[in-house]
Amino acid sequence: AHGIGPEEVKLAETVQKYGVEAVPYLVKLLVDGTTNARQLAGYTLRDIDGLKPEYLPALIRARRRGDGWIPPAIARVGTPEAVEFLISDLRQDPDTNTQVTWSLSSLGSKAAPLLAELFACTGQCDKELLRATVHVLSEMKGDAPLGVVPRLLQIAGDARYDLQARRYAVVAIGGLGERVQAFAPQLNGLKKADAALEDAVDQSLATIGSPDAVPALLRQLPIDPEDALARISRLQKNGMAAGPVVLNYLQDRRWDIR
Repeated sequence: AHGIGPEEVKLAETVQKYGVEAVPYLVKLLVDGTTNARQLAGYTLRDIDGLKPEYLPALIRARRRGDGWIPPAIARVGTPEAVEFLISDLRQDPDTNTQVTWSLSSLGSKAAPLLAELFACTGQCDKELLRATVHVLSEMKGDAPLGVVPRLLQIAGDARYDLQARRYAVVAIGGLGERVQAFAPQLNGLKKADAALEDAVDQSLATIGSPDAVPALLRQLPIDPEDALARISRLQKNGMAAGPVVLNYLQDRRWDIR
């Protein structure tokens, strides 16, 4: 039937046990099967290891025909051509939480450098693409995206690039979380060099849990105490310096702030 339900999932899992032996038959179905069979073939291919580069053209054709399940299979091929195709796919439809963004995140260091270059944007930049790229990098596991932090810092500090793109490059660094706390001095350096990056830097410092975020969060407290208090709490021990000021809010007339 149309769509992927429990029966289709069970069938896909059964076929996947055959591994690469099943691939030629599934690839054939991508072309020759009914609409529903093509969809199920794409869904099954997404979780089979060992996909060879020779199958990439067929997988790409299936994606261009609208197969929404096939991007993870393209990622499993893992060649530069596969990565470039998925980056191009993201450009065309820069949405988040899709098979494309999941696939790019799964590629880790194979995709991270190309994704970082999307922030090296001049002229009219696609805000949704920048947001989606931040999301993809933040979803990468382990230390895969850490190697691109120096390039992101370089882009953020280069006035030749669009200011909005530079700000998103800073936000992308913050999106990597505690893993990039060692880069806090460089982030502070960006803020000192260009005041237009101050808000983005302060946001990233708070996101990575750096003690350097405390001054900015204390400035925010009188303006938006609910948000600032939540951000301070997420700093955990690195937010202790805010303690004396935060204590004052236990006397606030607003019960939710107390």
